[in-house]
Amino acid sequence: MNVNVRNLSGENGGVAIKSGETATGDFTAIQCITNCTFSSITSNIDQPTNALNNQSIPAGTTVLGRTTAATLTTGVAILYKHN
Repeated sequence: MNVNVRNLSGENGGVAIKSGETATGDFTAIQCITNCTFSSITSNIDQPTNALNNQSIPAGTTVLGRTTAATLTTGVAILYKHN
């Protein structure tokens, strides 16, 4: 996996979302600030398809992978921009 550490440092900025909000763009990582549940995540994490949808992701977890859209049902998350 080719990971650009500069992107993970937040150097390119990010988008913070809270319950009921959606973020779209080109993101390299999702960090859950509080326990999070996403109703929909569009990403290159595809085996099985939609594996992260409706799963409880613990606070402090960072999910790596290219993401283009995420809808948060509960919690607070930061999606870090790719460029």
